[in-house]
Amino acid sequence: MELFSNQFLKINRTALKTYCKKWVSDPFHQWSRQYEYPFVYSYIQKYMMDNHRFDCKILDAGSGVTFFPYYLSSTSPNVKVHCCDYDLAHGEIFQKINDNLNLFNNFSPADIRFLPFDKSSFDIVYCISVLEHTSDFDIIIQEFKRILKPNGLCIVTFDISIDGSDDIPREKAVDLIESLEKHFFCLDEFNAKEALELLDSDDILSTQYIKDFDKNLLPWKYSRLKVLKNYLRFNSPKPFFTNLTCFCEVLINRI
Repeated sequence: MELFSNQFLKINRTALKTYCKKWVSDPFHQWSRQYEYPFVYSYIQKYMMDNHRFDCKILDAGSGVTFFPYYLSSTSPNVKVHCCDYDLAHGEIFQKINDNLNLFNNFSPADIRFLPFDKSSFDIVYCISVLEHTSDFDIIIQEFKRILKPNGLCIVTFDISIDGSDDIPREKAVDLIESLEKHFFCLDEFNAKEALELLDSDDILSTQYIKDFDKNLLPWKYSRLKVLKNYLRFNSPKPFFTNLTCFCEVLINRI
């Protein structure tokens, strides 16, 4: 996966030039994605093997533009990956990448609260590090349920703010997890409030650990100039550092 990601960035350097200035230039080598991508991939593979399916239709919800849907297409040629994101400009980038790689992934400009897909049209929906940037959790989750086939797979990952200075704070994380488990069957059922008590443990992956280990893996850089600009813009200083962890969950659409 890492090799494919590196080649993807090299081959599509020109196509991704504008995108990389706005978003993370190398998603795989980012503090949490190096765990999130293998996590999502492993459950997709397990789902296909368990159900003897090799022609699944998969939605990347809030996709951005990354190597991952193309990696899925390259490892499972009969899988059809459809990407959606609210940014209209991504469509042109996807077309260039499709041409460069001779791999085809559909792209639809869409708000994940109002997905333009028919009921029960996907076998799998995955959403990687997107939900923390939204607020209408229950609406989004109901949309995932609507477009998933019975017994379809829903895989979500999202950041949780350990210190409460960023998204998603603990209280909202509880709301999100409980909403997921209200609409879906969780493969690893647990009590959300009890699980979040683990956030105080030193044994979990966090941006604080990554900062101490290799701060270059963090997707943001804090400089005095950036803090000054934030202060002038919002009249309040932003924290130099936010301590986050990443939550991953796999769910089944039991009807």
